[in-house]
Amino acid sequence: MKALEVSLTTTKVPSLDEFISFLELRCIQLEAVIKPPEIVTKNVPIKNKATSGLINPRWKSFLTKEKLKPTISVESIRCQKEYLICHKKNKDPIFNCESFLNHSPLERYELCKKNNICTNRLNYHPDKKCVSTSRCKICNKFHTTKLHREKEDDSSIASASTPGEASKVNTEQCFAPNAYESPRVKYMLSTAIIYMDNIPVRIILYSGSEINLIDSDSATTLGLKRNKMNSTVFGFNGLAQKINYSVNANISNQDASFNQHLKFLVVPNISSFTPSCTLDISKIFFPKHIKLADPSFHKPSKVSMLLGAQVFFKIIKADQIKINDSVTFQNSVFNYIVTGGLPAADDKQQCFLLSEQEGLKSLISKFWQLESTEDEPRNLNSQVKFCEEHFVNNHRRDESGQYIVQVAYLKELSCLGESKQTAICRLNSLWRKLDVNPNLKQLY
Repeated sequence: MKALEVSLTTTKVPSLDEFISFLELRCIQLEAVIKPPEIVTKNVPIKNKATSGLINPRWKSFLTKEKLKPTISVESIRCQKEYLICHKKNKDPIFNCESFLNHSPLERYELCKKNNICTNRLNYHPDKKCVSTSRCKICNKFHTTKLHREKEDDSSIASASTPGEASKVNTEQCFAPNAYESPRVKYMLSTAIIYMDNIPVRIILYSGSEINLIDSDSATTLGLKRNKMNSTVFGFNGLAQKINYSVNANISNQDASFNQHLKFLVVPNISSFTPSCTLDISKIFFPKHIKLADPSFHKPSKVSMLLGAQVFFKIIKADQIKINDSVTFQNSVFNYIVTGGLPAADDKQQCFLLSEQEGLKSLISKFWQLESTEDEPRNLNSQVKFCEEHFVNNHRRDESGQYIVQVAYLKELSCLGESKQTAICRLNSLWRKLDVNPNLKQLY
């Protein structure tokens, strides 16, 4: 407050804006203070007359052996830094400097970065050390509103008048965010058409898989017998997929020159449509003497199976045809597989993950399997069979609709032993007891 009172030139009470301007200027001054050089001092004890020569430890005298070096004032330091932006001897803070405000927002931002000025408070400290939580009033980002710039300013910089300045502008333009966006490239997966019992099936060849996979719908459509199993497959990032069924099937190419018997694990779904969008193949040269393993490789389509490392290298042949730096035709037992990348307009990325979604057809099929009573044979013992036959032959329904069944008795009574004679003896003993006690007999 003393510094504020000293700075006042009139007796008028300062306004809030004047007080804030004073605080910001005071912060700049304190941040610019240079730590003075270390001073060598010596403590000289002084005797206290009142204590008759005793030394009072609280009384100390600091004598300097060497003279202090001339120091630089805070005001001169601030002015030196101000001159980096404003070549005029202007003592206003940066946010009020007319020369600084005459620049475009992008030029102001570059001046701050060049002179290590905080972009949030426009003070001489790095952005990382700034403790201010204020944001831009336009875009709500961590910078002052005076440095806010539109997207157009990020992609281009005003042209310079001299050749030297023009080269500098071009160099800065290379580092401007969003200045240039390279075209997206969609990399094709190795797809092919195989045959299972003369039925064409679209597959993916993937050497990074230890197992072969088939989706549940394809296994049902092909009529493959399912074998129960209990296993877990681990994929990307430790993702676990429980496997309950497996199937065995023969795969072959179109002319049946290649035939392989494989085991497939049944999963709900392998992937989404592959590729995720239609690819432009107008610029690809297709040799006339080759046949493609998947003629519709560029169109989104469902993948029914995945062949892993078990047969991958049995399928691939050594012949390759490179069309350009990005597209290659790889020969295989299923004809040529198209691999590489093509430009695509969308941003979707393909990732192999197992999906848990089930179609309506599969859910209805499971419902009828649950309600069916004749699919699996029942192993019934003789007693259960006897009970069912007794129910069929002896049951009836009354007027209220309830079932009435006669009690069934087992024909074999050997399991009862000699219990009849014991029961007769107990009954006779009860009668003798009641004859002795008439009151108890009457109550009984």
